[in-house]
Amino acid sequence: MSLLQKNALVSGYKSRRTVATRILSYAPLETPVGCLFAAYDGEVLCLISAKEEAMFLDKARQILKMLPVREPVLPARLAQWILDAIQGQTPDLIPMDLSSLTFFQRKVLEQILEIPRGEVRSYAWVAREIGHPRANRAVGTALARNPLPFIIPCHRVVCSDGQLGAYSGGVGTLKERLLAHEGVDLPYLYDLKHRRLYYRGDRNTNIFCLPICYLCKQAKEQNIIYFRSIQEAMATGYRSCKVCRPIPQLSEEG
Repeated sequence: MSLLQKNALVSGYKSRRTVATRILSYAPLETPVGCLFAAYDGEVLCLISAKEEAMFLDKARQILKMLPVREPVLPARLAQWILDAIQGQTPDLIPMDLSSLTFFQRKVLEQILEIPRGEVRSYAWVAREIGHPRANRAVGTALARNPLPFIIPCHRVVCSDGQLGAYSGGVGTLKERLLAHEGVDLPYLYDLKHRRLYYRGDRNTNIFCLPICYLCKQAKEQNIIYFRSIQEAMATGYRSCKVCRPIPQLSEEG
């Protein structure tokens, strides 16, 4: 059973409660990265966003096909699930509704659940991992339609050229603040991208990784070597990391 299925992220949820019988509510929640709004049906999370309330309601109308009723506070259990997820302690089972998404879009969200906290991957990496290496744009569309950011960490997907890209959960610098909150060293990444250094190797293991893969972060400073391409790394005798599974950057693909 997939991780999405374990968390009740299947379209069957919607079939059990029709639009006419659904009782949707929403409430604000203060978090370490700012105030957000969450819509829910009982104990099922349906939509999360840190956008302004009016924008949140507009998104609810588009995705949920109805406007939820405002409540003063979130139910304690739902609030704790969201706060735990932001702190990197997502429970194994969270009832969630992704019934508005296609099979492909749910497959994308399932893949990004595998990206470790404190690391990032590219849209191209996600596309390759789900078996559709040319579907970068479709991956971006799926992430844009993620109704449950913060729980499903689409902020960990960035552009191959080093730009952070858009974020469905909010506007402004929220994506940057979330990554920094998780321990991503953004100045370090920006510096490497500026110098066109896309991979980081460990002379002790002869393994090369994406720059913030947790395996390569364990390397001692004197053992670190950087590469501009996968070809350069492999020609030097390094083998690809089996954890982060690096792929060619846009600069290598022409």
